[in-house]
Amino acid sequence: MSEDDLADSRRVTLVRLRDGARAEESDLLAAEEPLAIRVNGERWMVTLRTPGDDLDLVMGLLWSDAVIARIDDADVHPAADHTVDVVSAPGRALAVRHAARATTVTAACGMCGRHAIDDVCAGVDLRGDGARVSADALLAMTERLREAQGAFSRTGGVHAAGLFTASGELLAAREDVGRHNAVDKVIGATLRRARSEGADAFSLAGSALVVTGRAGFEIVQKAARAGVPVVCAVSAPTTLSVELARRAGITLAAFARGRGMNLYAHPERVT
Repeated sequence: MSEDDLADSRRVTLVRLRDGARAEESDLLAAEEPLAIRVNGERWMVTLRTPGDDLDLVMGLLWSDAVIARIDDADVHPAADHTVDVVSAPGRALAVRHAARATTVTAACGMCGRHAIDDVCAGVDLRGDGARVSADALLAMTERLREAQGAFSRTGGVHAAGLFTASGELLAAREDVGRHNAVDKVIGATLRRARSEGADAFSLAGSALVVTGRAGFEIVQKAARAGVPVVCAVSAPTTLSVELARRAGITLAAFARGRGMNLYAHPERVT
């Protein structure tokens, strides 16, 4: 399969200017397209994402937004024309009203339209998670994630998220134009894998979430909902992400590059 046949990128024409010279060329760009999500036949939201791993994205979004509380609360199915259907299990009620959103959610913000962001993480306290991870292992995870960024290598226009064991084993890696989408995709991938293996629950205790770019509030929020005790970002955190990490018992590392990093919350887990 050629790079032009991949769903995560599109080739466009352009005029390149270099040293006063003009030339018509082509470039491969990261794809950004709408995805409609229907819950029990009714439209819930439209989000912008990079096509690919759509079922992972929706399942992770349902979990991150507390629409589902158990991994068997709903099934997700592809539908025509960039649409995913969510169907609740018999006798299960989905908390769609609790996760009220704007009609369209951009790829830039995972929390647009939410009425009460704190409700999603109410009562989360991961300080009892005894995970320990070495600084060298965290830095190695950022390198391992970079190696898994096929779409970024082709386009330079997507973020990535990876879930790792504390020892550095890669559990799942996904890419998307939205950093929060990439996180939902890896959470959804592990959740769907647990279901396929017959589990009635899934746990990410002792794991680490590594993200490219900054660690905004929504990244830490999604980690908290999924029970991930360690979040590591290549770039900067924000004040709200640090506040939530400290409150939720999450170790937050940022500026993880080269030979070091900054630890903003619960540094005791990093040895």
